[in-house]
Amino acid sequence: MALFAQRHKSKVDEAQGDISQKAPAREPGTVNNERKKPGIYYGWVIVGVIMLAGFTQSAGTFNVLGVFMSPITDEFSWNRSTFAGAIGIGSILGGLISPLIGPLVDRYGSRWALVISFAIMGLAFVLMAWMTTLWQFYALQVIGRMLNIGVVAVATSVIIPKWFVERRGRAVSTGMIGVWLGATITPLYVQALISQWSWRVGAAAVGLSLWVVSMAPAALFLRRQPEDMGLLPDGRSPEEESDGSPGSRPPPPDEISITLNQARRTQAFYLLTLAMSTGWFVRTGVILHLISFLIDRGLSPSTAAMVMSLNAASSIAGTIVFGQLVDRFSIRKVMAANFVVLAIIVYWMNSVDAIPIALAWAVVWGVTQGGFTSMQQIIYANYFGRRYLGSIQGTARGIQTIAQASGPLAAAAVFDASGGYFGIIVAYSVALMISAVAVFLSRKPQPLNQETA
Repeated sequence: MALFAQRHKSKVDEAQGDISQKAPAREPGTVNNERKKPGIYYGWVIVGVIMLAGFTQSAGTFNVLGVFMSPITDEFSWNRSTFAGAIGIGSILGGLISPLIGPLVDRYGSRWALVISFAIMGLAFVLMAWMTTLWQFYALQVIGRMLNIGVVAVATSVIIPKWFVERRGRAVSTGMIGVWLGATITPLYVQALISQWSWRVGAAAVGLSLWVVSMAPAALFLRRQPEDMGLLPDGRSPEEESDGSPGSRPPPPDEISITLNQARRTQAFYLLTLAMSTGWFVRTGVILHLISFLIDRGLSPSTAAMVMSLNAASSIAGTIVFGQLVDRFSIRKVMAANFVVLAIIVYWMNSVDAIPIALAWAVVWGVTQGGFTSMQQIIYANYFGRRYLGSIQGTARGIQTIAQASGPLAAAAVFDASGGYFGIIVAYSVALMISAVAVFLSRKPQPLNQETA
C-alpha cells in the first residue's frame, strides 16, 4: 500500500511538472495581453440593414415618383403642379413631425419607427393600384411622403453615425449604397411594369418590396447604439480600451456632444441648415422633373428612365469616393467644393438635348449629388456628436423639408407658366452657390457645458 502511494505521488509530481513547463506561472504585476479574436462588429450588420432599408425607401423618393408622374397625369388629365402638390404637402407635414421624431429616436432607437413606417408606406403604394380619384391620390401620397420624410429619413440618418466615429465616412457611404441601388433598379423595373402592364401594377410591386426587403430586416436586426450591446463605436469593446499595456488599442478620438439647445446657439447649425436646405431645394426639383424634362427634350420614356437609373448608379461611386475623402480631409472644404460643381452641372441641363449628352450629364450629376447626400449625415455627426444627433437632425430636417417641398413646386410652377424649365434651372444654380458659401463658412463648434436638450 505504501509502495502504491509513493508511485501515485511520483505520477502527480510528474504531471505537475509537465503543466508547469507548458504554462509557466505569470509573475506578479504582469498583464495578460492575450485577447480573444474579435468577431464581426455588429455595426456592420446595422449598415447592411440600412442598405436594405434604403433600397426600398427610394420608392418614395423623386427618382421613382418621377416615373409615375407622366402616366398618372396623362390618365387623369392632371397637370404637373397637381401631382407635385400631393408630394409637397406630404413633405411639409413630414418636416413638421421630424423635430418630434428626432428625440424619440435618440431615446428609444429607430427600430420600430422604421417597421411601422415601412408597413404603412407599403400599404399606401399597394392601395394606389386601386385609386380612381384625386383625393385618394392625395391621401395616399401625403401619408407615404410624410412618413418617408418625417420618420424614415430622420431614423435612418442617425443610426450609422451612432455606431461609428473613426470610420464614420466609410460606414455611412456604404449604407447609402442601398439608396442608390434602389434608385437605380426601382425606376427600371417600375418603368418596365408600366410599359408591359400599367402604372397600377408598378405601384403594387413597389408596396410589396417595401414590406419584404425593408420592414422585415429592420424588425429583426436593428439596434439603437453599440453601448446597448456592451460595445463601443467602430468595433471597440470596453475590454479593448487602452490600459497602457503593449498591444492594447489606442483610445478613440475625443468626441463632441452638443445638445439641441446648445446647437441652436451656434452659427454652424444655421449655416449647415441653410446649405442643406438650398441643396435639397435643388435636388428634389431636378429629380422629380428629370424624366418629364428629358421627354420634353425629345428622349423616349424608356431612355429617360435609363438616364435616371444611370444617375442613381453613378451616385454609388460618388457616395464611396466622398465617404473616403471626408475621412481624410476637411468635410467642410470637400462639401463646399461639391456644391460648386453641382451648380455648374445643374446649369449644364440647358444643353441636354441628345442621348450622349444626357448620359454624360447623368454620370457627373450622379457622382456629385451622391456625395452631397452622404456628407449631410456625416457633417452633422462630426459637428455635434452622436448623443443628441436625432434631435438635431430632426429639427434641421424640419426646416430643410420646407425647401425640399418647394423645389418641385417651383419647377412645376415655372413649367406651367412658361412651358419650359430654363428659369428654374438658373435659380437652382444660384441656390447651390449659396450652399457652397454657407458650408464653407461653417466651423465645428467647441464643446460646451451640457444642458438638457
